[in-house]
Amino acid sequence: MPQEYTCLQEETEFLHHFLDSVTDSAETVTIEYLQQIARVRLCLGKAAHLLHSMLSGACESPKDVVEEFLRAVMNLCERSVNDWYRVYLIRNISRQQGVECVQRMLKETEYRWLLPEEIHQQNEDGGQMDQYLVYGEQYLAVREAVAKAVLEGTVEDIEKKCERCTAPPKRRTLYILLALFREVTSLYRAANTGLHPSPRKCQALEYFIQGSRYLDPRPVRDFAMALVHNRMGGLSVHNGRTGAEHVLIELAVHLAAVLLTGTEGLLTPLQQLGLTPNNMLRAFIPTMPEDMLAMAQRVLTQTGGLQALTWYSCPKGHPCAVGEVSTVLNVKFN
Repeated sequence: MPQEYTCLQEETEFLHHFLDSVTDSAETVTIEYLQQIARVRLCLGKAAHLLHSMLSGACESPKDVVEEFLRAVMNLCERSVNDWYRVYLIRNISRQQGVECVQRMLKETEYRWLLPEEIHQQNEDGGQMDQYLVYGEQYLAVREAVAKAVLEGTVEDIEKKCERCTAPPKRRTLYILLALFREVTSLYRAANTGLHPSPRKCQALEYFIQGSRYLDPRPVRDFAMALVHNRMGGLSVHNGRTGAEHVLIELAVHLAAVLLTGTEGLLTPLQQLGLTPNNMLRAFIPTMPEDMLAMAQRVLTQTGGLQALTWYSCPKGHPCAVGEVSTVLNVKFN
């Protein structure tokens, strides 16, 4: 314990002076600088472990020393010109304790510094609430696998989570599409492009989409690709969208995902309208007003000896039947 106490004090002192003593310029990179970066990474790994220990109440190190060390880590993250240190720290927490631990910590006020302020602004926006959670635990498991893939750049867990689901295959496809929107597309809402999905992570997700047996046929894969790259035309996500607009986009994405994966017969007209509208140009939709004129003409003609019935249209265009007269007179009333 005394050794750990001393170690934490030394690392705290190092972090306090790190940003003042080094430069991020690639032109001045030295062996000493690389050694310091390696030491920072070790500090962030230690911080990830201590943060979880503090949250769970299982920390055995002296509380005052740990708090001073974590304040030094917080200072490093907040003073840095980019969010690399935050990203590395969150990745470590996720790797050590799981995505659930990260999500739980971000709900605590004392750990607010783990994410940039603009992310908190988005989380406070009503459009950030995950409305897809109505699908339950299996959707949540898939979503967290996608979140882990975004954090760590590994996509294997997504397919594994889907294989463990008991839902029908098409429903699992739906979960993947909705999770991609929540955990990947929504990142494009940040004004800071550094928080957008990196090309390397997008490439890993592309590899997953091309190889997943749940993302088939081609229209489903194309939609998944569009979600990853935020190429959705009028539904694309960006910083200029209001909260209400973002909610509408979420609903539209959900509708598209349901139409692409739905197998119920009742969805067929909607699938045709939404995905192949040209096929519906001459279709009868149940919500249209029903025209019973042809049936009425057939019934009146075939019953009651009204074979001589003649049909006319009034000046308003309404059909009317006239029988047992030879000629209809057009009488004008003053």
